[in-house]
Amino acid sequence: MAAAPDSLPQRVRELAVRLTEGQATDLAKAGAIENYLRSHYSYTLEGVRAPAANEDLVDRFLFEQKAGYCDYFSSAMVVLLRASGVPARWVKGFAPGEVVSTDYEGGSVRYTVQVRQRDAHSWAEAYLPGAGWVPFDATPGYGVTARSSDGSSPEPVKKPADAPGLADQVRLLFQKAERFGTAVFHKAQSYAEALYTSAHLYQSRLLSTKPPAYGCSYSCGPPDLRSSRLSACGCAG
Repeated sequence: MAAAPDSLPQRVRELAVRLTEGQATDLAKAGAIENYLRSHYSYTLEGVRAPAANEDLVDRFLFEQKAGYCDYFSSAMVVLLRASGVPARWVKGFAPGEVVSTDYEGGSVRYTVQVRQRDAHSWAEAYLPGAGWVPFDATPGYGVTARSSDGSSPEPVKKPADAPGLADQVRLLFQKAERFGTAVFHKAQSYAEALYTSAHLYQSRLLSTKPPAYGCSYSCGPPDLRSSRLSACGCAG
């Protein structure tokens, strides 16, 4: 959540400035960084190593190694976000896992999901005004498949090149929520107007109903029903 440290290599800072230049909001900055990392670097579990003494992991990943697994992508995104002035934090957890069964009860859907150690994953979260902490995943493919039967390394799950990033998905969700809220408002307004009209007509009918003549009891009812009951309740003039 803090700003980038003073020890951050200058070329990392310059890259952050270049990627977010012209982006008016923190959401746009996060989306630009996420899309850049997903499209310019490769996912791999091979050929990676821990940083040497006095070596910056993110700097090495961005400018030399240019490949790695989720920890590299998520760390790079957090550092680039902070270098751009966007509050960010690193998150370690699990990918969604595998849906093993689906139950339908009472009009609702219930999923049983199996999450294994191989689903371990990391991502970045940016703090966006009005939205709070929002996740962004710069790792290409968002997770990995299961290991093969011979125990070989998993391969990244490929997604279409035009698949939206999490920043785009958040923006779409906000837009959908706004449209849904507008639709609900209009439906409620139409219902209230119809209810008011019905109530007004009913009130008008009650006010226009004259009381029965000669002190007839209430059981005679309104004028349209009273004629059939005149002789029974003594209302006949």
